[in-house]
Amino acid sequence: MSPDTPQTKINELTSVEKSFYLSSVRDLASPLVVTGPSRGGTSLIAALFRSMGFHMGSYLVENQEDSEFVDAFYPNLSLDKFEQRVAARSASHMRWGFKLPKTTMFLNEILPLLNNPTFVFVYRNPMAAAMGEHHRGTELHDSLYFSAMFYERLSGFVREQAQSHNFVLCNYELIAENPLPFAQAMCKAFDIAYTPEMQAQIQQINTGVGGGYVSF
Repeated sequence: MSPDTPQTKINELTSVEKSFYLSSVRDLASPLVVTGPSRGGTSLIAALFRSMGFHMGSYLVENQEDSEFVDAFYPNLSLDKFEQRVAARSASHMRWGFKLPKTTMFLNEILPLLNNPTFVFVYRNPMAAAMGEHHRGTELHDSLYFSAMFYERLSGFVREQAQSHNFVLCNYELIAENPLPFAQAMCKAFDIAYTPEMQAQIQQINTGVGGGYVSF
């Protein structure tokens, strides 16, 4: 294999470069749509964006999920409710988003109701995500099946929409190991000032200090 082969170039990427992929075809903007399989690391990514100043919901329930958007998806998707939530949030916040794994199953349905969204898809080792669900009582083979189905939906959507919408594809394991470079890169991409206060808050997310996120 010659020094200039693609594989050599991939191997030379730093861990920071491997931790996420940003594809932008227009100016990055809100809303953020943070999604991925259950137990797939979406809570951590949502918490990081919240620390960067994005409004991710006033009534957060377990795992960084905005209860107002949860209400639009459960028990079944209500496009009317979703459109109302989007309109209200867009009118009240310049930078905002929501995190909900179930969104993965309805990306094509909600897309027409979003104005220049940025899709933040979180990828985690499928076995690790499945084991997380298994510890909650789901049969492991079912958990693996659903994780694979979610990733197939996400990847298919990226393939269809990459030329017309913005995407941030996240490598959960590497970001969880050191979230600061990811936060710095996202602040630069979204033109947000990266402050010492923000860095301190982000560092607390992995430690749990001050109520940070620790449940990986």
